[in-house]
Amino acid sequence: ARAAGPRIAAARAALDDSGHHRFTAAAEEAGAHRWAETLHGLLADPAAPFSMGDLVAGGLQPRHRRVVRLMLPLLAEHGLARTTGQTWRLTGAETRAEALLRYLVEDHPRFGAETLLLNRQLRRLPDVVRGRVDARELLPAGDSAYEQLHETGPAHRFAHRAVQALLGDIVGRWPADRPLRVLEVGATTTALTAAALPVLPADRTRYTRTAPTGSGPTRAEHRFAAYDFVEHRTLDPDADLIAQGLPRSGFDLVLAGDALHATTDLAATLRRLHEVLAPGGHLLAVEPHHARLQALLSGTLDDFWERGDHTLRPASRILSRDRWAPLLRRCGFSGVAQTGPEDRSVLLAAADHDGGTGHDGGAGQDRGYGPGRDHGPGQDHGPDTGPPPAAPGAAWVIAVEDDTETATARALAALLGKATVVVAPDRAAAWSEALPTDTGPRVVLLLAEPGPHDTVVRTTRRAALLRSLATACDGPKGATGPRVWLVTRPTGLFPAPEQPSHPDDAAVWAACRTLANERPDLSLRRLSCHRTGDAHTDARRLAGELLAPGDDDPGTREDEIVLTAGGRFVPRQVQHPADEPPGVPAGTPYILEARDPGLRRRLVWRQTDLPAPGPGEVALEMRAVALNYRDPMRANGLLPPEAVENSPIGRGLGTDGAGVVRAVGEGVRDLKPGDRVCGLVPAALASHATTPASAVVRIPDGLGFTEAATFPVAFLTVHQTLVNQARLGPGETVLVHGGAGAVGLAVLQCARRQGARVIATAGTETKRDLLRTLGAEHVLDSRSLDFVPRVRELTGGRGVDVVVNSLSGEAIAQGLGLLSPNGRFIELGKKDIFLNNPITLRPFDRSLTFIGFNLDAVIDSPELGALLLTDFEAEAVSGTYRPLPHTVHPAARVEEAFHLLQHSRHTGKVVVTFDPLDEPVPVEPAPGTLRLDGEGTYLITGGPSGLGAATARLLADRGARHLALLSRSGPDAPDAPALLRELTDRGVHATAHAADVTDETALRRVLDAVDATGHPLRGVVHAAMHMDDAVLADLTDDRFAAVLAPKAGGAALLDRLTADRDLDLFLTYSSVSAAIG
Repeated sequence: ARAAGPRIAAARAALDDSGHHRFTAAAEEAGAHRWAETLHGLLADPAAPFSMGDLVAGGLQPRHRRVVRLMLPLLAEHGLARTTGQTWRLTGAETRAEALLRYLVEDHPRFGAETLLLNRQLRRLPDVVRGRVDARELLPAGDSAYEQLHETGPAHRFAHRAVQALLGDIVGRWPADRPLRVLEVGATTTALTAAALPVLPADRTRYTRTAPTGSGPTRAEHRFAAYDFVEHRTLDPDADLIAQGLPRSGFDLVLAGDALHATTDLAATLRRLHEVLAPGGHLLAVEPHHARLQALLSGTLDDFWERGDHTLRPASRILSRDRWAPLLRRCGFSGVAQTGPEDRSVLLAAADHDGGTGHDGGAGQDRGYGPGRDHGPGQDHGPDTGPPPAAPGAAWVIAVEDDTETATARALAALLGKATVVVAPDRAAAWSEALPTDTGPRVVLLLAEPGPHDTVVRTTRRAALLRSLATACDGPKGATGPRVWLVTRPTGLFPAPEQPSHPDDAAVWAACRTLANERPDLSLRRLSCHRTGDAHTDARRLAGELLAPGDDDPGTREDEIVLTAGGRFVPRQVQHPADEPPGVPAGTPYILEARDPGLRRRLVWRQTDLPAPGPGEVALEMRAVALNYRDPMRANGLLPPEAVENSPIGRGLGTDGAGVVRAVGEGVRDLKPGDRVCGLVPAALASHATTPASAVVRIPDGLGFTEAATFPVAFLTVHQTLVNQARLGPGETVLVHGGAGAVGLAVLQCARRQGARVIATAGTETKRDLLRTLGAEHVLDSRSLDFVPRVRELTGGRGVDVVVNSLSGEAIAQGLGLLSPNGRFIELGKKDIFLNNPITLRPFDRSLTFIGFNLDAVIDSPELGALLLTDFEAEAVSGTYRPLPHTVHPAARVEEAFHLLQHSRHTGKVVVTFDPLDEPVPVEPAPGTLRLDGEGTYLITGGPSGLGAATARLLADRGARHLALLSRSGPDAPDAPALLRELTDRGVHATAHAADVTDETALRRVLDAVDATGHPLRGVVHAAMHMDDAVLADLTDDRFAAVLAPKAGGAALLDRLTADRDLDLFLTYSSVSAAIG
């Protein structure tokens, strides 16, 4: 926790800057006033003292007495109620719930998801407490707004950043050869999982994500499909976890996001989690403490109150901040670290397994994360429990390569039961004598520590052992073949965590792959085992794998296994995920690119050059970009060419941008580096971008980057169309469709500025409630044309003065029909325009105006754009135009932001941020261009033809000017003169040397000749080879050695002779066939 402290402190500062405390206070005040109004409506005499019985008599559902008791002290704090002993009395102070709700939304735009949910709950509160509305309908499972709250709410973002910081430290300390076993409990949303997975090493993590019974993992499975190390399952945290199939001491880390308090008995839950944690394992949990704020959101739900530990949690299921550390210690945890604001904690605690209650080292104690037991498929037992029992009747032959493996073999034989230890023969007849006569013998071939033999000799002999074993196992058709295990030491064949301590073993591993393909009847399997130096310990680990339950099932068993010092791993060959590029150094410029438009569209951050500003331009370091509908349309290939050509969106995705001026171009006077600005920025979805200086304005003091990014497109569009073109005046009526979107909310503000009334439509009741709170006089359903007669009714048949339309098809004709004489129709949708759909002219007989708006046209007119920006800046600085509600998404999760907007599951704006506190952005590097040292020499083995010649040309293309070409024939090779002339013509000095790459004396002579040129050796490319292909059983020792000698022997010799040289590269050619045998 101490190591992660600086990152957590920065995240805490960002939370404070977001206005979290001001938002909490404003939410409580609005909630208090709404509750006061609700209680007033329940009382026969609101001025008289009242009891709970009086409220029930007035219509309060009895089960809601609990939340009333919790809320009454809040009312007292705001002067709205006071206690009179056993009863309460409303003070009669004026209540302002409607105004406070509106201020809550308008004054706290960063809390878009929170205000949306609070507004819905509080507006419906009177009906809920009377039982007219089911509270569960207001917070349904899987609700998009609820997901967004947990994903993007500032308090939750702080918690996730803290979790990422702590996880990063745990991962950094975790042994590289040990699996990290993670259990997430109570995952009712995907938010914590999404924060944790990018931090965890994919090759070492086993992540078990559990959700309560009935919550359904389908959405999570889809969202995290790219993480193949994640297992999804249901789990009841209130029941015995071991009985539900979790292994005792089977996890190194347990994660819980807003989940622990939701269980019936908190202490029992913690003890159950302690039971599944390995010694020294950690619990990392996020928990809320502000019971009243939580109750404003979900206090009318029965779940909020269900608990069995009323002594520990007397008021509600929310546990106060100061009680968590003592509780964790009582339940067997120690080293408790607790961080976060007063209303939310991130808790880290270690599981003690010494039988005591543990000792708390104090907040911030820095604990190590040492290795623990071996666990994994086939190894879920610990070393102290021994391997599973031997299969009855199974006959084993343990063949050692030489006597150095005898001790391990004998210890293994004792564990396997019916087993014989032999020295592995290299003749088929000897194998036949050693193998049992019954069907299905099991053979373990233990390779020895490499001796003095060279790679070629040793590998040739080992291949002979495999060939002779295969020949001995030729049986009658239909007979059950043997099961053969090849046991090596760590080969380095696989990436980490296997160590390359015995690379010679990799050659026989590859040969065994080939034999497994040629002889599937042998059931040939490979096992790399780290040796501890103790024969009995090594034998127990091997026996645990050989005797693993389910090992007989070919559909589930593994053919290649790596046992490291810390755990068990199996290889997987998968396509590298497109959304997980290898990354680039910090500070590298990047830009968002849409690839494969359509159903399989991908968004990729790719490396780019740092843009420089031209005359009249500014270069920006982007901090926040608000998405617009045409961004996903462009990414999905739905915009016609004419909408992209000669348009800012043609330069890249994103237009609404906020950032810091990095540099200014010639002629720019009003802006300077360091200025915070927002405006219209083509290709804004990038770490850096350029735009005309006239297209941006300074961000008013007090506004953050995310807030500023919500302004440009929405407000410029609305101000230009409603004020400058439609000339909206006082007393007029505006009909706006999609009122809860960015433009719709901007219309509400602009209409208020102009003194006009608004009739708005929206697609969900939640969005319609938001529009009512923000001042829309009437709110209708946009998902049908039923709004048409309602608008006529509401306007007394006169119609509206202005229609702001974003609907397509029949809605346009209906909207034109709703206009009063001299009405104005503003078309912001693009579908019908791009399709060139006709409209009827008959309505225009009433002197109507049709305004088709395209912001690009404004941008293309510098004078008009500058004037519009000046007007907008004045309105923003004065506070007439306020930032729009929005949700914030880190750039690393831009795909999720696009998906949210594309499916209209948002209100206001969806903002993508470039914040170093978030997880790193996965940037695809630019295609690499190797540039070689023109003064150095590069040695190429393999002759002046084939791969050797192709390599020579490639190195010349990359800047090499001195090449040494080595082959057995040297300058006398048939293709040598032509290649040397070609290279000379290209300005490359190339020399052909005659030498056998396996001859140390000859090779030293070539290296000496290179040194004598004055152009030191800078690289080696080993392309020499000898081809002789046949099935393994048909290859003789001589044929096998002839192939190995130049490839393996030559590589080993080149490596040894150049080990003390400063090389740019040492490259050996291989074949993809080695990966599959």
